[in-house]
Amino acid sequence: MKKEVIDNSRRRFIQGKVRSETTTGKLDPSVELFECSRAFLDDLNTPSITYGLVNRGNHRTSVLVKYIVRMPQVIKLLHLAPKEVFRGTWNETIPASKEPCSIEIEARCGKQVATQRYKLESL
Repeated sequence: MKKEVIDNSRRRFIQGKVRSETTTGKLDPSVELFECSRAFLDDLNTPSITYGLVNRGNHRTSVLVKYIVRMPQVIKLLHLAPKEVFRGTWNETIPASKEPCSIEIEARCGKQVATQRYKLESL
């Protein structure tokens, strides 16, 4: 019987686990958060976050988009081709949430990981 090999780093990625350390510098998974804003929807009760990503690298990259207030929550999993742009909107689950929060993107290409965080002020 063939023994199954378990790749724990891939398992953490699929489950949306947060990395304890972040990397800095220009890595191959060069995904940029070029737009990020927070505003109320028309009903003036539900905050909405609008964000835009672009893959500036030369390889297809997997991207996790996380919403962080007290506990991180994965809001989007993407696979971006080179030069591909994605714009997304996410409505916050707690309608009265007006406290500061962050949007974090974690880009993976091969074994390399790059993390970028954008802080949003309270409404």
